Amino acid sequence: MKGTSVEETVIDLLAKVCADDPERIRAELASLGDAEIPSLFFLEIVGPIEEIFGVSISASKVHERVKSSFKNFCNLIEELHWRG
Repeated sequence: MKGTSVEETVIDLLAKVCADDPERIRAELASLGDAEIPSLFFLEIVGPIEEIFGVSISASKVHERVKSSFKNFCNLIEELHWRG
């Protein structure tokens, strides 16, 4: 993977697993401070995220806390990772 940060890891996984455009995500983050991602995409990468960061993320937690916000998804991962 390109980077080691949570954001770069999520961007790389979205590109590989969901065929999302990593440059679109980076551009939205740079210009808007967040990127809109279909929540289904987040659910598709939960498995690899759990393995990489040693966290457990339920589908209900994604729907409840994240919705379609890239930043909220990354924040959730960081919170669970540092708690663990």
